[in-house]
Amino acid sequence: CVVLNVSGEVRGGEQVDVHFLVRNGFEVQEAVRARVSTSGRVAAPPMTMEGRVLGVDTLPERAVTLLSVAESSPFKHALNNVISLSFRANFALVPGVAVEVLGLTGTASKSVYNLAVAYASDNVELSEESASRFGLAATNESSLARFDQATGVLSADVLREVPARSTVTLSVTVTNAAVAQSAASLQVRLINVTNSSSVIATTEPSAETVLGFGGSPRLEVARITEAHTRKGVRNRLFVSFRPSVPLVEGQAISINGLTGTPVSDGQYALGGSHAGRFRGRVGTFIAAQNYLVLTIGPSCKAVCESGDCLVASAPCAFPFTVQSTGNTYQACTAAGGPGQKWCGTSASVADGAGPVGASTPGWGLCDCTFTVPSDSETSLWIDFRNPLATRAAVRPSLVVGGAISLASTPMTNAQGSAAAVLGPTQGTPALDLTRGQEIASLEGV
Repeated sequence: CVVLNVSGEVRGGEQVDVHFLVRNGFEVQEAVRARVSTSGRVAAPPMTMEGRVLGVDTLPERAVTLLSVAESSPFKHALNNVISLSFRANFALVPGVAVEVLGLTGTASKSVYNLAVAYASDNVELSEESASRFGLAATNESSLARFDQATGVLSADVLREVPARSTVTLSVTVTNAAVAQSAASLQVRLINVTNSSSVIATTEPSAETVLGFGGSPRLEVARITEAHTRKGVRNRLFVSFRPSVPLVEGQAISINGLTGTPVSDGQYALGGSHAGRFRGRVGTFIAAQNYLVLTIGPSCKAVCESGDCLVASAPCAFPFTVQSTGNTYQACTAAGGPGQKWCGTSASVADGAGPVGASTPGWGLCDCTFTVPSDSETSLWIDFRNPLATRAAVRPSLVVGGAISLASTPMTNAQGSAAAVLGPTQGTPALDLTRGQEIASLEGV
């Protein structure tokens, strides 16, 4: 739709000639008839115009006829921002052609210069359905691409023919920078690597933009509820939260504002489906400051490829120091590939076995990932004790500190309103050393 604003009088019966430029579409299509109408003080109904326009019957010999891009996380510090790119060429892509994505600047992903390949870069794993058709021709490895952080160029070789007019979708995961920057458009360039890397076709910059880190990470969900409101007895607090970016080992989750509870300093057991995401499955309560702190631990599973592990997929135990290398968390001592080190399962550590090698029973590769994801909620519970007397409920907040800080966020209840907990209104506590009658089971309360 083209809108023209009238700036001067147009007399009745006067012919108006207007000229403007448009770009024809990228696909073959029949010519169309345009319509014209007026609005405002003089409104005329739509009228079909004479002649047909915008018909496309010939395409350039070789061109990319579609380009769209998207990203999963536009926040600073995001550790796994998935950049997805779809394109379609009007000719078959065959081995000897390389696809370059231009404009991936400003990421914190590092470049590794490898003289054995055509471009100095990381090998960045691709995903999506058509990624297996692309990779590194020099080593015949599929689903890999070269990435040069300095220039922001991602490139992959065609390993198997892609038919003409096929839609190709590639995704690559990058780490967003820690500082704000303007968003960028991407371009696709097709290179003939068998002919002095001559350019076959280049797209216009994409309409969509990515890698614009204007917003700070935040808590998308911070929720707390309680099992009951009886005075002076054990009360189970249910906590769920979801950050906008993944959180990593060593970061602290603090629930502030837990005032007035007759709970002393110390460590308290965590329960629920995600309690294992925190060190020792415990939270530490600091009574003087009225907050509970949970420290994130690594999330690791034993990968028992040799079949020698006692328990496949058992949680790894760490008798040695857990070390952080970039975005990959590694543990234990000796062999294994990148991101995987020999580690014991909890059963093998109990048996006293050691990381001697692949044949040692009870030991296997340990695969560690980010502990707290951004695409799902982390849920847990902890048992506190209600105050002995009736009082107003408190309104806790949740804050994340460490490598990636998330600002203090007021917690909500299950209905999305401001949370109010630890404000007992029911019952009379017994006058004995137990401080009241315990509730046998809180699961169904």
